Formats: sequence, structure tokens, C-alpha cells
Amino acid sequence: MKIYVLIVTYNRLSLLKKVIDAIGMQTYPIYKIVVVNNSSTDGTGIWLLNQTNIHVINQENLGGAGGFHFGIKYCFQDGADWVWMMDDDVFPSEDCLEQLMKFSGESECLQMTRYWKDGGLVPQCFIYDLKNNSIQQIEQCMTCDYTEINCGCFEGMLISKRVISLIGLPDKRFFISGDDTIYGYLAAQYTKILVVSSAVAYRAMKQSDLSPRPMYIYYTMRNYHILQEYCTKMYNRKFSIRARLFHFRSFLIGYLKNIIMGRRSIANAYLRGYIDSHMKIIGRSY
Repeated sequence: MKIYVLIVTYNRLSLLKKVIDAIGMQTYPIYKIVVVNNSSTDGTGIWLLNQTNIHVINQENLGGAGGFHFGIKYCFQDGADWVWMMDDDVFPSEDCLEQLMKFSGESECLQMTRYWKDGGLVPQCFIYDLKNNSIQQIEQCMTCDYTEINCGCFEGMLISKRVISLIGLPDKRFFISGDDTIYGYLAAQYTKILVVSSAVAYRAMKQSDLSPRPMYIYYTMRNYHILQEYCTKMYNRKFSIRARLFHFRSFLIGYLKNIIMGRRSIANAYLRGYIDSHMKIIGRSY
């Protein structure tokens, strides 16, 4: 059983080292560690050159979406049976992979249970409605072995080669935001997606550190047109009127609210993202 760990990184060397340390302590055997370096400028590239137990893919900054696209392509072509995707700021507990693999007979797309650095549970159980481009959070049943969902998160998704062969690679056009949601949604057409309660990981960030990020807001607004394309492909229809009105309402409220609050960088992110969604811009554009 060849399990590949795939980490995408950009300018987080100190955190990347901690992630790799956590991977090295796993109680379940790992075949290969793959790191995609999105043109980091903080010394990550030099440090990776000196690591003998890591396969490194150096590329231009293509965001998380581009990193996981080319990383999974390499793992799949290299013979991986499973690919365990990991961001560079999430640290799995020692038995995390072992706990995930306990359910590999029930699901071919498994997710970790993540906690904030200060202890709270990270919201991670969602049901995505592609036709209405809406997402509903459901409560994770911590007294059960797992909770079933229908979308994904690249912070710890473990996916089989069979499912990869059926759904292809993550869509690099997203750059960030929405790429893992739709990848999990595609996977859910062929297997159950389970969030395993005993497979625990911890984020580097505290919940109290959360704040609006203009870049993330921009891509969340902009990538609307890519998600609509998936709706057309899968269901031969455009988003519902409800979904289109919600996109406009999200833009208008976000823009006006942040203008009033004097947060022009965030307001501009809403505006640019909304305009670029109609221009059908893809890739890195922020």
C-alpha cells in the first residue's frame, strides 16, 4: 500500500518544518513525502534542496489549486495508492493517518477532524448544493466514528487512486477558494466522504486570529463562474436565480459594509472579485 503525503507550501518555512516533523512521526507507514513549492521567497527552496527524504516540485506560484493539481498528478503517475493532501499549517497527531485508514474500506475519500490552536473545533462538516451554490454546515457527531459530508477540504483529505482516476485532478483555474469544495463534491459522486472523529489534527492559527483577508474574499467572489461551469457540466443548467441573486447580494453587502467601515482594501476585493467573475478570469489574478 503506497501512501503519498502531498504538502503545498508558500513562504511558511517554519510551519512546513513542523508539518514534515508531524508526518515523520505517523504510526502508519508512509511511502513518500511530496512537497510542492509555489516559488517561496523565504528560504524554503534552499532548505528543501538539503532534504533527502522529500520529493520536491518547484513551480511558479499557482496557489493551492495549482499546487495540488500538479502534486496529485505526480503522485498518481508515480504509483500512489492513496494521496494524503496537507496544507503547510496543519499538524496531524501521530496516529492521524492510522485512524483514517481504519475506514478505508468504507470510504475512498477521508477527512481529518481539525482543531484550532486554542482548542476549538474547526467547522468542517458541510453539505454543498451545487445547483444553488450554497453550503450548509452540519454538526459533527463527535460520539460517532465519523460524519458523512459531500464536499472536500485539502487540509488533510485522503483520497484513493481509483477516485482520482474517475474525477481527474484539482482544477488549477481556481488558484485558491472553492477548489477543494468542488473536488470533494466530485469525489462524493463515487464514494462516501467521511470526517473521522478520531483522526485529529491541529491548525497553526487560533480561532481568535481570524480576520477578513482581501485575497481570499477576492477569489471567493471571482471563482463563482468556475463553479457555475461545473453546474452546467453536471446538470446541464446554470445556477438557480437564487444562487445568482445571492452572489450579487454578497458582493453588494460586503462592498458597502466595508466602505462604510473604512476598510477599502476589503471593499475593493469584493468589487474586483465580482467584476472578474463576470469577465471569467482564471488563475492568479489578485
